[in-house]
Amino acid sequence: MCVSASVCIVIKWLCVGWCGSCLMVLEMFALGCSYVDAEPSLKNLSADFGKIPEKQDDLLQSLGAPHVESFNYVLREGLDKAVKDILPIEFELQNGDRIRIKFESAKLCSPVVPPGSYGVKSPYIFPTECRQRGITYKGHLITKLSFKINDVQLALVEKDLGQIPIMVKSDACHLSKLNPSQLIAKGEHAEEWGGYFIIGGHERLIRMLQMTRRNYPFAVTRSSWKQRGSLFSDLGIMIRCVKDDQTSTVSIEA
Repeated sequence: MCVSASVCIVIKWLCVGWCGSCLMVLEMFALGCSYVDAEPSLKNLSADFGKIPEKQDDLLQSLGAPHVESFNYVLREGLDKAVKDILPIEFELQNGDRIRIKFESAKLCSPVVPPGSYGVKSPYIFPTECRQRGITYKGHLITKLSFKINDVQLALVEKDLGQIPIMVKSDACHLSKLNPSQLIAKGEHAEEWGGYFIIGGHERLIRMLQMTRRNYPFAVTRSSWKQRGSLFSDLGIMIRCVKDDQTSTVSIEA
């Protein structure tokens, strides 16, 4: 007799007050559980079970595609547009020289080991290593600055602004172009779809939020606006303005 049958008999004993039909159902359930196969059956396995696919499943890859495509936009266009939106800094020294500093470009690099490390077989850092070591999967943010002294252009200066997390399976990730066999060799799942970050060894996901339609006016009614004064009504217009670098500002005119 299996464990399930024993449990059913105990329940039957505790529920003496039940009607006969309920007790009959319990007895049938106990009899059905009384036989268990001694060996597991493998007769329902598919013909290609255990074989590594040549390409990843498109449906599974679509799960992380919105996040990956968003991060790739930052790498391809977003950083450059954000840099162009930064105004130059101008100031004057005590000797009267006029200095002008401007960001010209920015680039996010793939994760690599620190320079000068000993015993390194490969300069690349992969997500599996970051999970195991409890570190962040991150890359250097490199910018180029232009300097002018009294309107005289100097050579561009390259500056490292630190490291920021890299999204798994993005263009800056070392897994982006690997096939299932190569992913398994790197300690990843064959169907890894990415779209998340590894922070301190833990996988972190940025939640997507529903926003109001961009650059489109909405009529809004709020009774609190009438309390501002006799010249105010409860009607207003709200618009979320989005620039090319994807930064937004919400304006309300009441």
